[in-house]
Amino acid sequence: MKSNNIILSIRKTCFVRKGGRNFNFSVLSLYSKKNYIGFGKGKSKHLNKSIDKSNHNSIKNKKKILMYGKKLNRYMKIKYCSSLVEFFPVENKFISGGVSRTILKSARIKNVACKNIGSRNVSNLIEVFKTFFNLTNGTYLDE
Repeated sequence: MKSNNIILSIRKTCFVRKGGRNFNFSVLSLYSKKNYIGFGKGKSKHLNKSIDKSNHNSIKNKKKILMYGKKLNRYMKIKYCSSLVEFFPVENKFISGGVSRTILKSARIKNVACKNIGSRNVSNLIEVFKTFFNLTNGTYLDE
């Protein structure tokens, strides 16, 4: 059975206590299937457990996107904290890099150029793409 979850980032953090160093893992994942996309975050002391948590949360937080498999037809500029992402419509190309490329490919959005300006923090980029999908669906971001 094929999994529809993609791991976007894994972070290993450490804090020192009396007995030695303690490690924690934080995982951000993406769920994509047909017209649905979801983002999830999982934290745990064990890597496998944090991956399972993030996969579960991404499936739980999935939302329907209307732009699935369609073309971008206008210029958009979206900002969240210090991350700024610009979306350009282009002809017969797909230009993007890093996490943005993974998210747009899984959403099957065609003919788009995406430029990350400022911070390239993955959690900020996820919030930018949540806003992007809400705006292209014609709904506003609900808190």
